[in-house]
Amino acid sequence: MTFREAIQNISGRLCDAGILDFDAEAEWIVARGTGYTRSAVLTRLDDCPQLLQIEAIERVVRGRCQRIPLQHLWGTGAFLDFEVEVNGSVLVPRPETEGLALRAIACLSGSNGEGVSILDIGTGSGCLAIAMARHFPKARVEAIDISVAALEIAKRNALLCGCPEIHFRQLDLFEADASAFSGLDLVISNPPYIPSGDIQFLEPEVRDHDPRLALDGGEEGLEYYRHLSAIGLSWVKSGGWMVLEYGDRQAERISRLFSAKELAVSVEKDLSGRDRLLIVSKF
Repeated sequence: MTFREAIQNISGRLCDAGILDFDAEAEWIVARGTGYTRSAVLTRLDDCPQLLQIEAIERVVRGRCQRIPLQHLWGTGAFLDFEVEVNGSVLVPRPETEGLALRAIACLSGSNGEGVSILDIGTGSGCLAIAMARHFPKARVEAIDISVAALEIAKRNALLCGCPEIHFRQLDLFEADASAFSGLDLVISNPPYIPSGDIQFLEPEVRDHDPRLALDGGEEGLEYYRHLSAIGLSWVKSGGWMVLEYGDRQAERISRLFSAKELAVSVEKDLSGRDRLLIVSKF
């Protein structure tokens, strides 16, 4: 079997399994399984993978046809210019959250992090906290999550990415009060925002494999934003920022939660051009 034949076979199987981006995923699976880059595979379509490579590729294809995310099958997910360990205890890093990270970095542009304090709420895999620590090496970066399992992964990822200085802490946002933090320059979060009743309609990769704790935002999907707009904002100092990701059709309601005289609130698009980011600056 050549690379070309393998890609064609896998693409058809993924399509039959209901996976939309079946052609691209087939190419990625063959590339990862053979140790080549995707572009290199496409220049070697008449080459033949080795037997052990075929077996490794087949294991991934079988799992993917069961709608297990590729990142879970590989054990890692890409985020910006680094990779993190992922499993069922944390969200798979997604491009829209890369946009969140880049916009948060832009809020503190021109700084190397000297004297800057940053908090990542609901850190999961730690990808946002790691992105902040890598870009602002002199900043104090803290990250909280209610999940012990998620924090274990986040800590490992921080070490693997060369960011051992990140301060991780188990904390339930809803049990935190105004004294939990103070004087923060930046709060960043991709909180749970899926309405509870909508989770059953999500794609199997998300519904069955992402942790419900990281998805369920309550009846309207707004529970975390209500707390962030009250207690969370009290942690941000004058001149500081809060940058949040939110879901489809939530912009207007979430913006209203943050409407106050001492705040400037804007809605911005993510990397795919969808309204997805809430930017709050505190006067």
